[in-house]
Amino acid sequence: MERQEILLREYEACRQDITDTSSRYWTIVGIFIPVDILLLGGAGFLLKTNSPPMSFGTQLLVTLLGLGVILILFFLWRWLKRINYYIIIGWQRIHEIEANLEMLKNRTIYWLDNPKEIPYEQQARLTRITDKFGHPPTKEMCSLKGIFWTLSALWTLFILFTWIFPILKI
Repeated sequence: MERQEILLREYEACRQDITDTSSRYWTIVGIFIPVDILLLGGAGFLLKTNSPPMSFGTQLLVTLLGLGVILILFFLWRWLKRINYYIIIGWQRIHEIEANLEMLKNRTIYWLDNPKEIPYEQQARLTRITDKFGHPPTKEMCSLKGIFWTLSALWTLFILFTWIFPILKI
């Protein structure tokens, strides 16, 4: 088997692995985030229907639920960072193979996201692309980290309000 054929097989294996890993990543996020939001709504309903005065059992339930979800968010974020690292490694290998085989599609997208790394011989071609179609949106437009921080902050507020409202008798 010649080198080019071996690289093409490795390229396909990397693409398939990235696709499978990304699918698992987004399936987990797609399940957990809506469940978390539903639990937030349930906790809000508990707080609204049980105040004032709020029973100790309700306070404890909302607190334990909130702490549990925050803990799950923390470990889920760490696990997803690791999965994302595997995806990045796969893309790096794909870029290496594309460079060896002089394939340009994914490398062009990478260069549009990272303009400081555009090789001199590709600058004119990429300028034509951006002149015709404009610059691509930034790759950080939607940050999953921001969603996780927001949900953690909301749960923290729910826990605080669970214990502060009865003290203030609001």
